Amino acid sequence: MLTKLKKYATDWQGEELSIFVYMKIGTCTLCLQQKPLLVKSHIISGFLYREVLAHEDKTNKSVNTLTINSVEDKVDKLKQHTKVTDGNILCQNCDNVILSKYEDYAKGVIDKFVQEKLKPPLLTVGGNKYISIDNVDCKKLKLFVLSLLFRAHHSKSENFSEVNLNPEYLERIRLMLLSGDAGQENEFPIMLFYYYDAPENAIVQFRKVNTGSHDAYQLIAAQFGFTCVIGKDIPNMHTLDYPQNKVYLMYQKFK
Repeated sequence: MLTKLKKYATDWQGEELSIFVYMKIGTCTLCLQQKPLLVKSHIISGFLYREVLAHEDKTNKSVNTLTINSVEDKVDKLKQHTKVTDGNILCQNCDNVILSKYEDYAKGVIDKFVQEKLKPPLLTVGGNKYISIDNVDCKKLKLFVLSLLFRAHHSKSENFSEVNLNPEYLERIRLMLLSGDAGQENEFPIMLFYYYDAPENAIVQFRKVNTGSHDAYQLIAAQFGFTCVIGKDIPNMHTLDYPQNKVYLMYQKFK
């Protein structure tokens, strides 16, 4: 079933235009209500593409998608990439209000890192090097990463074919996003990375990796890595410090 919705835009002279858009009525994957679903919705946040485009290849004006088969493998495929969108996943409120607030917050954190060029001095813990960022709402940042994973799971794009959450974990993540409750630190813990030698104009779409005892999914964009470990009661990953409102980015080589 389709519904006709009236939207507004402005032309090049600033005049308001009325535009009618047909949207499918269906079940929103987040709120589970029957509503008009967005025809086009981003899977990976636009601001991450913006960071990549800031370092695009000035010769061919392209953004690259790197496909890696395993954690150890080097890049085995390089192709031109465009922003991935998908439809009939979320209603307007869930996309533009609920999930957008996590995205807006994460954008501010990344912007701070880029603008202030936070680099060494590095902290060394257990043989790993970290860059720290103070005054961060770790729970909002965690919910942002979970929102990307949630979108990727529901996407029909082959770019995210590796993302396949079991029903129990998917439902738990849905409730966390809907309520704004990020849960305990050891539930779906997040690991953040800064790959200092990664290509600045590339995105590695979500891929499944193994941390030893648990599966995880990782996304890399413009040298930033976002990893979510799947499960509960998982030991501290040392990258989000809830009580101190600090984020630690692991400072690592990409390959």
